[in-house]
Amino acid sequence: MKRTLSLVCLMAICLVTLAKTPPKTTEENDKNDKRPIFSGVISFYGKVTRIPDKSKTKAKLGDFDSLFKLYLNANFSKRVETYEGLSITITEGINQDIYYQTISSKQGNMLVEATQQEQKDYQLTAKTVRYASIKTREVAGKKKVNGYSCKKVICDMVTEDNIRVQLIAWYCPDLYIPGYVVPFFPDLKGLPLIYDNYNGEHVVTYNATDIKKQDVSNNFFSKPSGVEPMTMTQYLRKMQEAPAEGSQE
Repeated sequence: MKRTLSLVCLMAICLVTLAKTPPKTTEENDKNDKRPIFSGVISFYGKVTRIPDKSKTKAKLGDFDSLFKLYLNANFSKRVETYEGLSITITEGINQDIYYQTISSKQGNMLVEATQQEQKDYQLTAKTVRYASIKTREVAGKKKVNGYSCKKVICDMVTEDNIRVQLIAWYCPDLYIPGYVVPFFPDLKGLPLIYDNYNGEHVVTYNATDIKKQDVSNNFFSKPSGVEPMTMTQYLRKMQEAPAEGSQE
């Protein structure tokens, strides 16, 4: 039971990237940007700390640490995490046109695709953000993260259930992918190497521990073949039912 519940937690925390972001309005600026496009892998350490309050999100997490790798090229991002014999991946299109997860273990592979409604229902932010409340500001100061010079940006917002949220990102302008949207920072011109997120129920912190520039082909992001996909709701129901099946062991 503990492993199953932990897996649900890990899958849920991955959904932070699903947080709905206002439409991008800087496509023309992206076309004119002459910076090299980043391709490679960034390793992250993540920590989740629960803060009990009156927030009512569908994703319920406990405290835990997480290690994962984020593979990126001009078209896709893929997060890969290994946990107790399980390999969990989340693949997204840079333009947010696709989203799917795969879970691989000794028992076989699963493919989970989130519908548009599920992307809204299972996001970690408490309900929906009032986009008129979003206020982003870049503040003075620089920080070195794994040898890369980063700038600090802060985003304040209010959710529909009246929770005030503040996100802090340290991003590197030298690590750049046109069209790549960081949740709630749609105009961020660089990849975040440190990202703090308070969603009314948890504090989530990601810190980059290693950055490697390398060619990553589009084939690396392909869906596994021969696996019947299920929706996110079906997957979570399956995980919740699994402990009961083995409760007599």
